[in-house]
Amino acid sequence: MTAADRAALIEVRGLEVMPREHPSRRILKGVDFEVRAGECLAVIGESGAGKSLALKAVCGLLPPCLRAAGSVRLEGREVLDLGYRRSDRGRRLLYLSQQPMSAFEPLSRLGGQLIETLRTHEPGLSQREARRRIEETLARLRFENPAEALDKYPSELSGGMLQRAMTAVAVLLRPQIVVADEPTSALDVLSVREVLRELMGIRRETGATLVVVTHDLAFARRIADRCIVFKSGEIVESGPMKDFERARHPYVRRLAAMQGVLEKGLAKALAARPDSEAGAAPGDAPQPEENSGSRAPALIEVERLAKSYPVRGARSLRALLAPRARRQVLRGASFSIAPGEAVGLVGASGEGKSTLARILLGLEKPDSGAVRLPPGAATGRLAAMSLVSQNYVDSADPSWNVARILAEPLEIARVQGRAAHAVDAAFLARRLAEAGLPAEKLQARPYELSGGELQRVCIARALIHRPRFVVFDEALSSLDASVQGEMIELLKFLRSPETAWLFISHDLKAVAALCSRVLFLKDGRIIESLAVEQLSRARTEPVRALIDAARG
Repeated sequence: MTAADRAALIEVRGLEVMPREHPSRRILKGVDFEVRAGECLAVIGESGAGKSLALKAVCGLLPPCLRAAGSVRLEGREVLDLGYRRSDRGRRLLYLSQQPMSAFEPLSRLGGQLIETLRTHEPGLSQREARRRIEETLARLRFENPAEALDKYPSELSGGMLQRAMTAVAVLLRPQIVVADEPTSALDVLSVREVLRELMGIRRETGATLVVVTHDLAFARRIADRCIVFKSGEIVESGPMKDFERARHPYVRRLAAMQGVLEKGLAKALAARPDSEAGAAPGDAPQPEENSGSRAPALIEVERLAKSYPVRGARSLRALLAPRARRQVLRGASFSIAPGEAVGLVGASGEGKSTLARILLGLEKPDSGAVRLPPGAATGRLAAMSLVSQNYVDSADPSWNVARILAEPLEIARVQGRAAHAVDAAFLARRLAEAGLPAEKLQARPYELSGGELQRVCIARALIHRPRFVVFDEALSSLDASVQGEMIELLKFLRSPETAWLFISHDLKAVAALCSRVLFLKDGRIIESLAVEQLSRARTEPVRALIDAARG
């Protein structure tokens, strides 16, 4: 029996979601869909379309400020009105959050949280056995040192590592229904492969039903049987995943077309062979960083940066009294970026990309090495530099509205005596419009925005005071292909000859579209620095593996 012949496990009819204080402003506008037992359903759509809210309503996890109406039936039983009182979450129904940093308790170590979750559902399991099973699962999900990761707090792990830890919960509990909200948005292509393998393994071994919210069409094509597409709080398309390219709605056609453009752009970059290097052996491919004399003088120079952190988890008095072991994250990373350059930084999650970004921005100090900046930039670093953070939810004060969030860098620039625009609503609205959001969003607070909308606000904030150096840390990770394309074009338009950008990403398609040069970070070192048109001439095995995985 195929999934199409099976009875509906979840039935959603006339589902509406609206703010409790403003019930006339419907976010979801009466959507209908069903999920059949044993199938994998992909839920696709632009940020703010209502995908996550629909699934949170199904799981009884809507925030208190929102109210749902309509009907949600699980195996014929009405569950919408139960809300947080649901008792079926965990073994029967598991929701994996879009925001990995917010999904874990910040004051408890990761291991204790995962062990507690597993033993809650398997009371007879000993703590030692639970930890062993968790370590084995994390190892399958590309954790190089699972025992060390379990002894850390969530804030000490990268977003990609936390996202894989959430996937580990699904692997360990083997629930009947897994609802995964953007399970791969912060992952490199190699980790995506492992998450895909584990989710498909759960489905194959237990017959579980998967519902995957995603903007990654390549991932959806590989895992899903059917898809539904959200647009402005409504479902505009549904059908088999294999028929996605033949969709009728203009938005869906544009989404498929833009995904094709990004994939073709990477394929074109990989196929390019500079005339000056025709006939050269792969091992002789030159490193652009070594040829830095051909570029303009650097705006920022990084020389042999090293950074380590103490290893937690002493388990005996002798270990507690001994000198603390340290984990080396950066091991002599060196590179430079010239004015007007947009340089990509690519590497697997947990390799130290965000640590490197924090050192460049002066948020952490290196153990050794140097970051050389233009005269005046070191003392006015807050105004001369800017960051679009990977953890965009935590980077915006939840009590501030968007207008105040955007105005903050201008106020800092004014305090430091730099020329700054007057902070008025019209100026803020223009800058917000450049990021693709309407002026009415100026009065919204972060919790009233979707993940993608909040990320656009963070991009607008980072560029509003015209900084000299900008770090984009996974800045496009939560945007669908059509919006990604628009944002890439916008960022190309906003670039200036005086500004240098470092674009940290696991998505080689976006990097190839936006950047002229790519740095590859592995084991704390820049192992290759290649012009985009030289990507096919990578010399090292880790870089070739990333490129091959990106090809699909």
